[in-house]
Amino acid sequence: MLKTRDVSFEAGGRALLAGVDVAVAPGQVTVLIGPNGAGKTTLLRVMAGEVAPSCGEASLDGETLRAFSAAELARRRSVVPQASAVAFPFTVREVVMLGLTVPGFALPDATAHRHVDAALDAMDLVPLADRFYATLSGGERQRVHVARALCQLAAGPRRQGETRCLLLDEPTASLDLAHQGQVLDAMRRQADQGHVVLAILHDLNLAAAVADHLVLLAAGRVARAGSPNEVLRDDVLSKSYGCRVAANRVPENGTPYVLPPAALFGGDRSR
Repeated sequence: MLKTRDVSFEAGGRALLAGVDVAVAPGQVTVLIGPNGAGKTTLLRVMAGEVAPSCGEASLDGETLRAFSAAELARRRSVVPQASAVAFPFTVREVVMLGLTVPGFALPDATAHRHVDAALDAMDLVPLADRFYATLSGGERQRVHVARALCQLAAGPRRQGETRCLLLDEPTASLDLAHQGQVLDAMRRQADQGHVVLAILHDLNLAAAVADHLVLLAAGRVARAGSPNEVLRDDVLSKSYGCRVAANRVPENGTPYVLPPAALFGGDRSR
């Protein structure tokens, strides 16, 4: 279980999080939603162990993240940030292989290449494997970083009873429908393997389609948490987003809305 207890975070004299309690269970897809500036990325970074809260505690399997070394964190969780920069002329394959460059992994070459190949295939990157990262589009680069995170999570040495975590910040923002589906499918597969999966999504339709559990943040606090049916309600969303929101309704003028193929998501999301 990945949890926060009474977490607050301040930066520049401003409170970005205030008294946040969140529990992310393994085996489920949990999605953070909320308006811009609600504290979603800050909370994800706290739960990744990248920054320490000003007060309160973030923990994994009951142990505070403050106690984890950088190498231990890298073995237990992988992170896909909103944006990543690669300063060297690496190919796509080489960037994905960065997921293996963690102290203590020490994989045989054949095993390492198998993990890289699987991650490339999961993100439809095999045709781009030998392309230089700098020549890719924004959406292609995002898929490379998802593949790197999948590779890292798959390759880390395993210990009995440990929870592993995949944390993603807006992983579908620059992707087309097919590749959105691939990323969401990868999230579901990781959850089905018993991992913690925590993602930030701005698209509420995608959040409703993929999430077992939603956490709605507003002004640095948890406004509502629960199943999509419990959170995506007109009154809750309207108050949090500061505008009139009508959930689960076809637009009055009949304008269609489109989601990636629902069959890709799988799993029982009625919980």
